[in-house]
Amino acid sequence: MTGGWRKLNGGGERNFFKFKDPGDELSGKWGGTTPGKYGDNGVILDKDGTKHEFTLNKKLEDIVGVEIGTGLRIVFLGERMLKNGNHMKDFDIFDWDAKREGSDPVSEYDKPVDPSPDGEDEVPF
Repeated sequence: MTGGWRKLNGGGERNFFKFKDPGDELSGKWGGTTPGKYGDNGVILDKDGTKHEFTLNKKLEDIVGVEIGTGLRIVFLGERMLKNGNHMKDFDIFDWDAKREGSDPVSEYDKPVDPSPDGEDEVPF
């Protein structure tokens, strides 16, 4: 029998995603939340099955109620100033509905947008 140590109180093997620049995005299947150092972190599983954790700020807390396995796309819009002078990170959040188009949220997000015959671009969300 072999054995080994695994750190239980934080740290260890985590793939933490930090939204830094406007346009940064994370897409995949919603994996729920996991305890973090300063509260719960969100979890997205990408198309390769890699688990990405990220901080759930006020704007992102809305996704906590989403069903596990739902396709999500989170796009960082940048920071904005609130009326009280504080800064807040702002995001667009999209959920995937297979009835709208296709069945695999991650691969659909990776496809380029093709122009429709009438010259208008069709967006897959």
